[in-house]
Amino acid sequence: MKICVYADVHGNFEALSNLYNTEDYKTADIKIFLGDAVTMCPDSNECCEKIKQSGDVSLMGNNDYVVANKIQVDIISKDLKEKIEHRNWIREQLTPENLKWLKSLSFNKTIKSNNKTLYFTHYSWDCETRITNDLELNEYNADNLDRMFYNIETDIIIFGHEHFPTIVKSEKKTYVCVGSLGMKHPGNYVMIEIDEKNFKIIPKKIDFNLSKLKQRMTKYPYAEEYAKWL
Repeated sequence: MKICVYADVHGNFEALSNLYNTEDYKTADIKIFLGDAVTMCPDSNECCEKIKQSGDVSLMGNNDYVVANKIQVDIISKDLKEKIEHRNWIREQLTPENLKWLKSLSFNKTIKSNNKTLYFTHYSWDCETRITNDLELNEYNADNLDRMFYNIETDIIIFGHEHFPTIVKSEKKTYVCVGSLGMKHPGNYVMIEIDEKNFKIIPKKIDFNLSKLKQRMTKYPYAEEYAKWL
């Protein structure tokens, strides 16, 4: 079985389209999107539409949740006003159908294969309304990840949210952060290959036109600040 896993597209339609054109994606038995289709880059509506039409397993991201449900209070920073303006602008770009699709997304997915249990999620949710902000990682290590996912009984946890990819093993679990497809250059995704004898986690890269994207990220609220993340 081959599983293609990607996350944090964040409105980067070119990166998403380039992934869909890879042999990895085309030949995968299962494709799983770990959330955050929207905000930051210009094409949130187009990304929602493309992911929705793909039929991929699609999970809820924190940005998907707050945009779809008009929540603003999750942001606590000096940039509160500007970020709210940004999310309001993003919401205005989304069709009613895509807002409805965002609201319908599940928070996790479990797959069992060859005596392994794989748990897929955007991040650690402290409830079905809010990402566990106080546990966002300052450092990837086994202790921090065990603490953050203490209530999840599984062999492997595959997540997004943190835009830098990594693989960490603790005594009981393996943690795989797939990184961001759309908000890092080059973008990141992961292939998981499972057969009767082997279990492989293979980090991958995807290219997109960074200069063109940054040129477009000057025409809406907070876009220039998000462009610095790339």
